[in-house]
Amino acid sequence: MDCETLELKYQLLLRLQVTRDSKVSSNWLIEKCGGDHKKAGFTSLAVVQDVIMVERLYEGEKGD
Repeated sequence: MDCETLELKYQLLLRLQVTRDSKVSSNWLIEKCGGDHKKAGFTSLAVVQDVIMVERLYEGEKGD
């Protein structure tokens, strides 16, 4: 596994932990950083999209 893939998985886990604990979404984090995904802790917009997709799946599993 290359560094980029490892980083993506790490970022995904970090963001999921944030959303589970405080219900703060990726979009909210990005907005708070002035729309800059890198300042929000995301290294690329692809990571953001993956996180949003996983968040939706997670929310769907809970059935809220």
